Amino acid sequence: MRARWLGPRTAIVFIGPKAAPSSKTRRTMRNKTPLLQIVVLGLAVGGAAAGAACGSDGGGNTLAPTPTGTPTGTTAPPMDGAAPVDLDASVDATPPEPPVPVWADTEALAWLNLKCAACHGIDAKGVAALYYSAWPMAAGGVSKAYLETSELTPVAYQTILNRLIGPEGVTPSPMPVAKPDAAARLELRAILAWFDRALPLSVVDADGRYGNDTSTKAKVILNFKCEKPSTLRQFMSRFFYGALDRPPNAGELSKYTTAMLDAPVTVAQRLALVTLIETTLKTEFLDSGLRKLGTTIGGGPSVANPPALPANVINDLRDEFYNLMRAKYNTTNYHDLFTMKEVMVSPATASLYAGCTGPASGWASCAIQAPRDGYFTTVGFLTSKPMSFMQESNNYGRVSRLYFTVYGETLLPATAGPSGEAIPALPTCLEGTDTRTFVGAPRGAAAVPLFGKVCQSCHLGRHMAAGAVLFRPYARNGSIFDTATLGNAGTADADQFMAMTGTPDWKYTAGGVEKPVDAAYLKALLSVSTSGSPAACILEGSSTYVPVKGVADLANKLMSNKAGLSRGFMRHAHRAFQNSPNITLEMGLRAMQVYDGKTQHLPDLVRAYFLSDSLACEVQ
Repeated sequence: MRARWLGPRTAIVFIGPKAAPSSKTRRTMRNKTPLLQIVVLGLAVGGAAAGAACGSDGGGNTLAPTPTGTPTGTTAPPMDGAAPVDLDASVDATPPEPPVPVWADTEALAWLNLKCAACHGIDAKGVAALYYSAWPMAAGGVSKAYLETSELTPVAYQTILNRLIGPEGVTPSPMPVAKPDAAARLELRAILAWFDRALPLSVVDADGRYGNDTSTKAKVILNFKCEKPSTLRQFMSRFFYGALDRPPNAGELSKYTTAMLDAPVTVAQRLALVTLIETTLKTEFLDSGLRKLGTTIGGGPSVANPPALPANVINDLRDEFYNLMRAKYNTTNYHDLFTMKEVMVSPATASLYAGCTGPASGWASCAIQAPRDGYFTTVGFLTSKPMSFMQESNNYGRVSRLYFTVYGETLLPATAGPSGEAIPALPTCLEGTDTRTFVGAPRGAAAVPLFGKVCQSCHLGRHMAAGAVLFRPYARNGSIFDTATLGNAGTADADQFMAMTGTPDWKYTAGGVEKPVDAAYLKALLSVSTSGSPAACILEGSSTYVPVKGVADLANKLMSNKAGLSRGFMRHAHRAFQNSPNITLEMGLRAMQVYDGKTQHLPDLVRAYFLSDSLACEVQ
């Protein structure tokens, strides 16, 4: 790779943002190229070499592209061995559209706030617009800092792209609502080009999530700088507290002079410190820092709504995923931890799993048996959201928790907005029999998306309906229902079974006739989900449905979006090590770089986090 020195700043060479989209759809193929390539050229601040980065908001920390636009008739510098990229070339054979305006941040943000607030904003009196819950904009409008850190930015980008390329009935719904004329199309192309330049991580995330065609690429160089880099003393404090839950001791500080401690931290110093948790301080990190990370990702039994299990079992379940991470720390790719058919058990938890014999003490590995098929069907995960298919929430919370684990983002229910006059039919690959309503309100896996298009944005677009079918075999306490004994006295969630079948408030519709929910109906629903061939499918891209055979298959489909998965890890790491949910763009790029490497073991990702330049920059 060739890169040129750009002066006193850090340069990231990023392969990802495309030329402004034309009328031709970009959804024809999935990205088969590396997510990105990063080259750190160096940093000089006040004559002293130091690692630095941007903060996500406030102060003088900035993340900005190199001068916007490329002169007409020029080409982007090629990668080694590649032909130059003609930035003026059209992506199809249709007559070229007018040149795309190059918007500054102020112009792009003004456009977003003008075009989106009517549907997604909230006024000074706190009155929310119709679709506020789908993308809640602050009263003062969105800022670039918000867009850099929000998990909803890829969705917002995709809605605009869907409006430009024109198809109806896709997910997410094209926005703005009005179909564009020629002038509006030019604005859409300008805002999408701004996303490419200013928010490339969100664009790559959207490309992976919705299957956009990313075969047409250009090289964009992002330059970020830090107005106030951390001193060595500040970085050591941040690093030791984050990784080891303690301050650096006197011996660790004594390796540096006072002048060195009070000077900007260098890349070499940061590397030396991070290497400690891979060598002399590794055991201490595995005992403390990794445990924080494991419980942040894995969670374990709900604290607010604990399952009906003994206290010692609940305590061990909260360490279940951490112990899997520890056992596989150096040998297993991060994403494989969620789908491997293996669980770590203690003397207190072994009896929760069929065929598992607990160790006399400590933890041991055990193979899980069907229908369990990975971490997301372990008792530890299931009890993080103790619910079942025999209640109003119908396991939707478990699907949301799966999303949080993979992407580090919390799904917000899109409860606002009209149901819509034209409601698209359910895909034929998705079970259509769960039409349950409670006091007339839709609750079933088929009933909710059939209620309105706004409901389909989550229940089809984010796989709530399919997830409800797949999680159906599991009770609130994480045990597995038996169709033959469902609802019998003394069995799991018998109280919910009696409540649902003992009231006229719960109904379902079959053959156009509304009927009360009864035992036979609930057992029929369960039988479908435990048959080995559940009728479940999910959106792949914006309009194509593919079948999913189980919870692990659903997780694998989500984790195929490596941009979203790697950014999710960084969000979890930042929560665990710095108690902050918002990562910088640079952090996300570092994690994505790991996913272009040979392995994605936990040490690779942990190192990428602690060596991110953002941790060496003070937020002002």
